[in-house]
Amino acid sequence: MDLCRGEVSERWSLSSAAFTDLVWAHTRQDEGLEHLRVRTAPDRIDIVLFICAPQDESVEEMAWRICGRVVRLVPALRGWLAGAPYQGVQI
Repeated sequence: MDLCRGEVSERWSLSSAAFTDLVWAHTRQDEGLEHLRVRTAPDRIDIVLFICAPQDESVEEMAWRICGRVVRLVPALRGWLAGAPYQGVQI
């Protein structure tokens, strides 16, 4: 999953470790997130989520839900877009 900045003029300065903490803080226990890897850059955040989803939900749906929640609830991410790698950027 990628988070991409809609307006590249503003830069992201939070470390990968700090962003990882934000994801954990906004993930519900029943969503099955077991581990994640984050790489931040000024205009994008790459996230790899390791999810053990319940049988009635897809892993992809769970990843979208978690990342969408982080984008909606973290004020510093206003203007960012969640998407599959290289698909979140609006042109």
